[in-house]
Amino acid sequence: MRTRSPGRKMWCAQIGAKAVARRFCGAMLVVFGCSGLARASNPQIPDWAINASTGKGDWGDAKAVVLLQDTLLTVQPDGKAVERVRMVVKILRPEGRDYATPAIGFSKDNKLLSFHVWSIGPDGHHYAMKDSEYLEAGTSDSGILYNDERVKAASPPGADPGGVIAWEATQQFPTYLSEVNWQFQNSVPTVETSFEIDLPPGWHQYPVWFRHDALAPTQATPNCFRWEMDNVKGIDLSEVQLHPAWAAIAGRMSVHFSANPIPEGSALWEKIGTWYQGLAAPESEGGADIPVEARSVAVDSDFM
Repeated sequence: MRTRSPGRKMWCAQIGAKAVARRFCGAMLVVFGCSGLARASNPQIPDWAINASTGKGDWGDAKAVVLLQDTLLTVQPDGKAVERVRMVVKILRPEGRDYATPAIGFSKDNKLLSFHVWSIGPDGHHYAMKDSEYLEAGTSDSGILYNDERVKAASPPGADPGGVIAWEATQQFPTYLSEVNWQFQNSVPTVETSFEIDLPPGWHQYPVWFRHDALAPTQATPNCFRWEMDNVKGIDLSEVQLHPAWAAIAGRMSVHFSANPIPEGSALWEKIGTWYQGLAAPESEGGADIPVEARSVAVDSDFM
């Protein structure tokens, strides 16, 4: 059962930044070279990215800062959900370059509809990544025989202290996905973060909060719910020895959505277990010919 939002892989800096950044940045520099990447005479950068790039503040010794993190989840009447995520990150220190490698995971079920990356160099030059400058590769999990998950990543120019990286990704999730995460706390400070879910008429949503007090959403239109936060502190564990998993201590909100009323508390977990049992039970039971064949090669005393 995949209940976490695939969007969690949206930003490599959020989970395993350095390893992902080295893997993809290094490969991209070998493939594309180090100069002239994505340079255009006057590339069009979206207004939302330009507006966020002007954000100012005192972020202490942070390596980078998330100026904007905006997520919109639109659920269609047939249950398919389309998630659009916008991110704007500013590099503050040389070590912050690891946070300037946008990467998104996708698969056959979690379809990647679009992925665009822009940047503004410290000197003010504007860049827009070209289609040929993205790197796509498969992922690997220990012990997994087959995995169709892939990652698409970009290494935009201008990723130096003072530079700004912006990207937008859109994915379509399968109908069996009925829960997504809003990871509003990152490993670096976040200036502005928001999550909006737009549901069909009559649908229901139920948010569950982790390591943060619950916030009430606003409603711009019926069945359109929006949560917002400003100036969220980052959790940087890079210099902490024997630290717990980053995801275990960072604040997040998990939103369940359904065409039917959603149970709360323990009743919700019971529903999830029942749903999973319905999927797993048929796969764990053999066909009718297996008991017959087993008894043909054994005696009755072998069966308790």
